[in-house]
Amino acid sequence: MSENGAREPAAARWIVLAAFASAVAGLAVAFGWRYGVTRSWLDADAPPPVNPSDTGYFRVYDYVQYVSGPPWWPVTWVAPVAALVVGTVLSVTLGRLRLGRRTGRLTLVVAPLVAGSIVGAGAAWWARSQPPEIRVRMVADPYFDDLGPTGAARLDIYGGPPLFDTVHAGLLLPVMGAVIGAAVFCVGLAVSTLHARRE
Repeated sequence: MSENGAREPAAARWIVLAAFASAVAGLAVAFGWRYGVTRSWLDADAPPPVNPSDTGYFRVYDYVQYVSGPPWWPVTWVAPVAALVVGTVLSVTLGRLRLGRRTGRLTLVVAPLVAGSIVGAGAAWWARSQPPEIRVRMVADPYFDDLGPTGAARLDIYGGPPLFDTVHAGLLLPVMGAVIGAAVFCVGLAVSTLHARRE
């Protein structure tokens, strides 16, 4: 058996690891889209009846109650699949170019890093053009008395999924995808290397 033939199963293992890490990066981007991107509120209730001559209406409410959203689909399967495709293409290309050298395995970390960045940037663009929607109900309750730490009424959506709105989506999602994809690959590489040394 030639040296290249013996190297092919190992090369395929690292390519599969890079593709898997890319898919995990895409899944992380989907979670970031759901929990870290500013949402737009939609009124879940039908507007009250108004006269044709009226130009609008006021709604007085004491707090906002969560009804539904943002939807998990399609971002939960689109982001991992897109990252998997990008990561697989990159890892196969890099595998053909670099796996014959000693640094070949570590070079494959580029695949999940780039795949996570690209899919994260795409999700950030999508979040900007079509923000995640959350449906809420405005509840009027004269007995409502839940004040925040400053004494003003809280602006939370009661019962809704948490929102970790810390940084702009254009920065959050690509960085999250790149870091998590690279971390998953490096952990897999370290575990495999330690296992090989023990044997």
